[in-house]
Amino acid sequence: MKVLIGMALWQTTGFVETLLHLVGLDGTVPDFSTLSRRQRILAVNIPYRGCKDPLHLLIDNTGNHIGDAPVLPYLLSQNSADEEIGSVTADGAYHTRKC
Repeated sequence: MKVLIGMALWQTTGFVETLLHLVGLDGTVPDFSTLSRRQRILAVNIPYRGCKDPLHLLIDNTGNHIGDAPVLPYLLSQNSADEEIGSVTADGAYHTRKC
């Protein structure tokens, strides 16, 4: 979950505990110290599963120290040139003349 969602380790611990509780499972999540030791040797590989359909991008730059609109070109540049973009959806912070 830590790698998949990109959370800090302590956040992941709480998140998984909450998920287990919500679905009614009696499971225990190892404590932070145990997970911290284990993650040093854990190798996780999440394979890329491509798709032939056009991409539908949802863009939000919340959390950066600069506005959303100036980073749009950088965010779009992360898409490979051979992938077609079907749509781009963003929040109101991108409503600028340049975007």
